[in-house]
Amino acid sequence: SISSHSATITCATSDAVIYYTTNGMTPTEASAVYTSSVGGLTGKTIKARAYKAGLLPSGVVVATD
Repeated sequence: SISSHSATITCATSDAVIYYTTNGMTPTEASAVYTSSVGGLTGKTIKARAYKAGLLPSGVVVATD
């Protein structure tokens, strides 16, 4: 969710790694790794996707400020 121009991202799959972008591209395992709330999102769109070995990647979640 985006609030106060920052985003908090969660995943129900334990040990999944969440990757995100703010440039409109679909996140890949080469994208930035989400470790804590992402700030500086005024007027931006964030896309996030979770990856875990042995599983297919999650769907892409999109939020716009």
